[in-house]
Amino acid sequence: MKIRNIAAGCALLLAVSPAIAGDHASGVDSGEPFSLGADISLGYDTDYVFRGVALAEDLLTTTLNLNTISLGDGMDLDLGAWYANTYNGGYTELNLFGGVSVDLGDASLSAGITYYTSDTAGFDVVEPYVGIGTELAGLDVSLGYAYDSDDDSAYISLGAGKSLELSDDITVDISAALNYADDYYGVDGFNNIDLRVGLPIAVGGATLTPYVAGSIAVDGLDDAGGDDELFGGVSLSLSF
Repeated sequence: MKIRNIAAGCALLLAVSPAIAGDHASGVDSGEPFSLGADISLGYDTDYVFRGVALAEDLLTTTLNLNTISLGDGMDLDLGAWYANTYNGGYTELNLFGGVSVDLGDASLSAGITYYTSDTAGFDVVEPYVGIGTELAGLDVSLGYAYDSDDDSAYISLGAGKSLELSDDITVDISAALNYADDYYGVDGFNNIDLRVGLPIAVGGATLTPYVAGSIAVDGLDDAGGDDELFGGVSLSLSF
């Protein structure tokens, strides 16, 4: 993973469903100002688990991510949209996100905003976020902060990940995150631990990624009656 993309990835982990955060294919960065890279992904998740809470089952997702709009001098603009719905239409959600990431050499910084809306769940939330990422002991390490303007609360995530190449076409992505809720919808204290294993497989010009993930409720979320969750899914991504 490129250093300058680590904080942006952390910010998306905070801003977007954990079910998709690890599956975005990296765009191609030519290093020239205003160069553009993008990917589109189609996915299925057995359960939609957002920040430790299960919101829906059998989720179908579509993601468009303009993830490498190079502004030059190590600065990139990241824009994207994520739409999800269940088979029966009982749950729908749209996320629009955008931010700027800056390459600092040994680390990266990002800041941006996410808009969440759902007609079926009845929410409209604007959430600014900031993140920082680096490499430490061979791991991609990130720290992110997201502020929920509707609830006047915050969600903080400390994550670490590692990618292992099994072959020219197959990679294993392993990640974990410890998450903290600052009076986030009635939860205060450590919220949950996210665990995830993905297996990106290059198929022609696309990437097929099955994954298995888990969320362990701790501290504040556990006290609030949160459950441990085990789920999985698959996505197909095409970069251009």
